Amino acid sequence: MGWTREIDALVERKHLLKHPFYTAWTEGTLSLEALRGYAGQYYRHVLSFPTYLSAVHPETPDLETRQYLLENLIDEERGSENHPELWLRFAEGIGCRREDIRAAAPLPETAASDRTFREIAATGPAGGLASLYAYESMVPAVAASKIDGLRRHYGIASVTPTSRVISSSGRFPPTSAPRRSGPRRRRWTRCGACSTA
Repeated sequence: MGWTREIDALVERKHLLKHPFYTAWTEGTLSLEALRGYAGQYYRHVLSFPTYLSAVHPETPDLETRQYLLENLIDEERGSENHPELWLRFAEGIGCRREDIRAAAPLPETAASDRTFREIAATGPAGGLASLYAYESMVPAVAASKIDGLRRHYGIASVTPTSRVISSSGRFPPTSAPRRSGPRRRRWTRCGACSTA
C-alpha cells in the first residue's frame, strides 16, 4: 500500500465531515450565529494556510513538488481574488462585518490548529507534505457539503466567492507530484508521512 493510500485511509476515519460541527451544517441545525463565529475563526486559517505551504516549499528536495507547492501558494495569495479576500466576502454574505472578522481573536482550538500545522511543517518535507495532503484531500467533499448546506438550509443561493475559496484548495489530486513515487521520493516520504498524518 502506497503512503498516500495509507493517509487516505487515516483521513477517511477522521474526515472533517464526521465532526459534529460539519454534521450540523450539513443537516441545517447549525445556528447562523455559530456559522458567523466559524467565519471569524476560519479566516485565521485561510490567512495562515499560505505560510504552511511556504514553510514546506524550501525543505522539499523535489523540483516538481516545489513547483506544485508554489502554484498552490500563488493561487492562495495572488491579486485581489486571494483567498483571505474571498473569505471576507463570504463572511459579509452571511452578515458579518469585515472589521469584525479581521479582529476576531482566535479561540484556543484555532490557535492550537495553527500551532499544529506550523509544527508539522517544521518537521521536514515528509511530515509537511503529508499534513497538507491529508487536509487538502478532504477539501472537495467538505466544500461541496458546505455549499450545499448554505443553499439548502441557510437561504444563501449565491455563494460564488465562497465556492472558489471553499473549493479551490484540495490541490493534491491523484495524479499530482506529491503522489508520484520513485527512489528519491520514497527515501524522504515514507519515513514520516503516515505517522504525521
